[in-house]
Amino acid sequence: MQSIKTVFIAAIIIVASSAIPAMALDSNWTITGQLRPRFEYRNGYRQLLPPHENDQVAFVSQRSRIGMVYTGEKKLKVVLQVQDVRTWGDETHTSNDATADKFDLHQGYLDLMPHERWTLRIGRQEIAYDEERLIGTGNWNQPGRVHDAFLVMWRKGKAQAHAGWAHHETGELISGAPYPNNSNYQDLAFWRLSSACEKGSVNGLLIFDSYGPSSSPPNRWTGGLYSTLMWSGVSWRGEAYYQTGKHDGSEPILNRRDRYDIRSFMIGLSAERKFGRSGATIWYDYLSGDDDHEDARFESFNPLYGTFHKYYGFADYFISFPSDTRGLGLQDLALKCAFGGPSIAKTQVDLHYFWLAELSPEINVNNRHLGFEADVMLTIPILKTVSLSGGASLVLPTETMRTLKGQADQGHWFWTMLDFNVK
Repeated sequence: MQSIKTVFIAAIIIVASSAIPAMALDSNWTITGQLRPRFEYRNGYRQLLPPHENDQVAFVSQRSRIGMVYTGEKKLKVVLQVQDVRTWGDETHTSNDATADKFDLHQGYLDLMPHERWTLRIGRQEIAYDEERLIGTGNWNQPGRVHDAFLVMWRKGKAQAHAGWAHHETGELISGAPYPNNSNYQDLAFWRLSSACEKGSVNGLLIFDSYGPSSSPPNRWTGGLYSTLMWSGVSWRGEAYYQTGKHDGSEPILNRRDRYDIRSFMIGLSAERKFGRSGATIWYDYLSGDDDHEDARFESFNPLYGTFHKYYGFADYFISFPSDTRGLGLQDLALKCAFGGPSIAKTQVDLHYFWLAELSPEINVNNRHLGFEADVMLTIPILKTVSLSGGASLVLPTETMRTLKGQADQGHWFWTMLDFNVK
């Protein structure tokens, strides 16, 4: 494996070094790149630390990406992007560790455009729809999220239709074998229709995903609508999704292992008002929960492959569903404020109040209220391609939150990040 990765890296370097001089004379090629080191101090990130324990940590993670985009032919586009993601110090030794185990192909896809309205995209790609609620890039995480997929895109005016498909195996098989990767789907298919006008948009999304026989759920359908409307100077958003399929009960929060029916849903509403370069948004989300783990239905909604960091608080207490709420669902009422400052600096302040959608005596939870989270983030542009950002989060839990997330009076964390990005 080490030799394969070494050869792969050498090939990338050779191709890039030979291509860059040509790019200087050929506008068909462009170079993209990103360097993003981030320092974090964690003392209650993702979980409440037990009292009287010194478990806080500090570290630096780094994303390093370089890519090439070819647009030399009218009906063709090629994107190649590699990345290295690591925490400073996680190599055995910088002078003798040549495994390249953090190096990967982030994107590598081909766009074919047989007609001005049609595009066929084939390969490893980022996919994001509708503010990344159910499918997103996960950009806060240093690795991000991509899909090895085939995508068909059609556009006419402000109307669009997309259809995508992905299938996973562990290698070039000769005979059928179960897909053993429980953390990733084996099959994914989705269909999206969207239409927009001057005042807003309506988008429909239907997603099918299935997992291997030892995974949960074996298969699942998720569908719904996302809509926006500009009215009386306020930007309104509403969305609703329903989830159905079969579940095999292998989640650790459940007590059964036989299949039973998924019946879950979510709704999301928001209203945003801008005041020059500032603005305020009031936000409410409801993700259904399951109050009876022994009956024939599974009612806890899973938001699939979305970008959760931007929705349920920057401290990321709710990014793994259904386990983060023990299958009891989630309600989130938030006020999000953005303030524009000098030199286009931006301050964001988010206030969240969380409570459960359901109660369950099986998990010893008798109160829905989870607690309060306050997030603040400041972003300062330094150069055209460089920005400096930082933020902090404070979590004030209730007893119910402590039951789910650990026995501590509060949780907090701090981060700062430098981002060089050439697109």
